Amino acid sequence: MKKHVRLLSLLLVLAMMLGVMAACGSGDSGSAAASSVQASAPEPEASSAEEPEEPAEAPEVQEPEEPQEEAEDSNPEPEEAEEPEVPEGPVAGDKDFDWSTIEPLVEEKATLTMFYTQPPPLAAIMDSPNDKSYLYQTFEEVYNVHIDFDMVSMMDATTTFQLMIASGDYDDIINDALNYYDTADQAWEDGVAVDILEYADCAPNFMGVLEDIPEIKADLLTLDGHVLNFPNLQLPIEEVSDGGFLIRQDWLDQVGMDIPQTYDEMHDVMAAFRNEFGATDPYVMPYQVLSPWGMMAGGYGISATADANNMIVNLETGKVELATISDDYYDFLSMFRDWYDEGLINRDFTSQTMNLPDQNIIASEMTGIWFSDQGYIKTYQDLLADVNPDAVLNLMAQPGRDAARSGYIASTQSVAGSGGFSISESCDDIELAMRWCDIWYNPELTQFINYGYEGETFEYDENGKPVLGGIITNNDLGLPSLRMANGVFLCTSGGFIYDRHKFDMEYNELQIRAYTEWIAKADDPATVKTSGLPSGAKMNVSEAEAVSLAMADITTRVAEMALKFVTGAEPLNEDSYARYVSEIEGMRLQEALDAAQAAYDRYLETVE
Repeated sequence: MKKHVRLLSLLLVLAMMLGVMAACGSGDSGSAAASSVQASAPEPEASSAEEPEEPAEAPEVQEPEEPQEEAEDSNPEPEEAEEPEVPEGPVAGDKDFDWSTIEPLVEEKATLTMFYTQPPPLAAIMDSPNDKSYLYQTFEEVYNVHIDFDMVSMMDATTTFQLMIASGDYDDIINDALNYYDTADQAWEDGVAVDILEYADCAPNFMGVLEDIPEIKADLLTLDGHVLNFPNLQLPIEEVSDGGFLIRQDWLDQVGMDIPQTYDEMHDVMAAFRNEFGATDPYVMPYQVLSPWGMMAGGYGISATADANNMIVNLETGKVELATISDDYYDFLSMFRDWYDEGLINRDFTSQTMNLPDQNIIASEMTGIWFSDQGYIKTYQDLLADVNPDAVLNLMAQPGRDAARSGYIASTQSVAGSGGFSISESCDDIELAMRWCDIWYNPELTQFINYGYEGETFEYDENGKPVLGGIITNNDLGLPSLRMANGVFLCTSGGFIYDRHKFDMEYNELQIRAYTEWIAKADDPATVKTSGLPSGAKMNVSEAEAVSLAMADITTRVAEMALKFVTGAEPLNEDSYARYVSEIEGMRLQEALDAAQAAYDRYLETVE
C-alpha cells in the first residue's frame, strides 16, 4: 500500500479551519477533537465489494498524546513546532484494511426499509442501490443490516411520497423527507421524522459533528427544537458559487472591451456583440424574466428568482419586504425593458422554455453572454470549439450598479439543508436505524464513503491523495459524468460528509476558477442594505400556511407581469407599476409578510 496522509484532504483542511469532527461523539472539541480524528481514522478498502480480501492485521495505532497537557508542560522553540505526526496504516477502502476489525451493529441480520429518490437517469439504470453501490453492499456485509429500498424517480417523488403519507405505512428511513413539508415540525407531527436528539446516544459520530460545527445544528434545529434529519454535509465549509455567466472573451478582445462589472458596461458590451458579430441574443434572457437562479437582480439589492417568494430583509428597518414590488424592482424591470426595445434581448426569448440556454444559439454564435452551471462550462467550450477553434470563453460575475457593486444584496448561506436521512416513528427498531445512519458520519469511513475501494473506484496520486478512478471513470454503462458514475457505484444521495471537491479532477482550469470568480458581493459591506431571509428564520405551521396561501397566487402574478412589462404587452411607467403593486398588496400579501416577520424576529432573538 502506498504511504499516505490519513483522511482525505477534506478532513485535514477541516481540522485546521474548523477544529473538526469528534472521533466517536465523546464530547471533545477544539484541537483535542482534531487530533483524535487524525490519529484514529483508518480508511477501509477491499479489492471487491462482494468479497473483500482478508488482509494482514492492521498495524497497531499509536494513541495520541494529550495536546493540552503537553502545552502546559513544555514550551518548544518555534522552529521545532511542527504538524502532529500522523501514524501510518491502512484506512477504510485501502487494499490492506481489515474490515473484520469493525463490529456489526447486530448479531442476526436485520432489515430496514428506505424511501429513496434518484435522478431519472440513475433510476433507469438500477432497481436498488444494492445492485451496484460498493458502499451499500459493504455496509450490509460489515454491519449486518440490509436496506430494502423503496426507490422512486425524483420526477415521481412528490406524488409517491404523498401516497405513502396517505396510507400511513411509512418506510423506516425516508430520504429527503423534510423537502416535502412547509415546516419541518409538520414532519415530526406526522411521525415521518423522529427527533434525533432524543436518541443522541445512538448517534455519537453525528452528535460530535453538531458539537464541533455549531452552524450545522443551528441550521437543523426546527422551531420546536427538534433535529429531524441526518443531512448531506458538503465540506469544507467555504463560500463558493457553482453557477454564473459565461462570456465570449475572444469577442471582447476584438472590440477592445473588458469583462463588464456594471449593468451599464454590460449594456455596452452587448451592443458591441450585436453590432460587430451580428448576435441576435447578446444576452440569453431566461424565458420567465425572473431567473431560475436569481441572476441579474443582486446588484439592485433585491431577490428576483423564478418560483420563489422573493422576500428580503431591509437591514436598515429590520422589516421583511417583498422585493418584487419595490422601487428597485421597478428599475430592474425598466433596464430589461430598455434592453428588449434596443434588440439586446431576443424578441422571441419567451419561446426558449429551458432553464439552460438552447445550445443551438451558442453553436450558431448568436450570443455572447449566457448562464451556465459549473459542470456545463466544458460542454460549451467543446460546442464552440467544433464551430470556431478561435472561440474563447471566460467567467463573468453578476454585475452591479457600480463597479464596487455597492448595495449588492447580502447572501445567506445554509450549512445543512433539509435533505438526507430521516427516521419515521413507524420503524420497529428506531435505535438500530439511528446507529445505521450514524455510521455515515464516522470519520474513519469518510474517505471510503467518498472514494470507495482502492483499485476499484480510486487510486492514490503522487501526493497520497485519493483520486476517483477505476470503474468511476471507465465503465460500460455509458455514464457521461463522474457524478453519475459516483451515484451508481458509490452514493450521492442521503446523509453523510461529502467532499465538495471530489469531482474537481474532471474540471478544467476555467471550471475551477468558477468556484470563486462567480461570487458577487459588495466591495464595501457598509453599502449593503438588504439580505435574504436567513435559513434560521423558521416558521411555525400557521405562519407557513399564511405564506403558502398568499404567495402561491402572488408568485404566479409576479411572473406574468414581469413578462408583460418587459415585452411591452403592458406599459411600464410609474402609474402602471403603482397599479401592479396595489394588486399584489391586495392578494393577502401583508398576512404573508407578517408571518415571515414573526419568524425573522424570533431568529434575531436567538442570535442576539
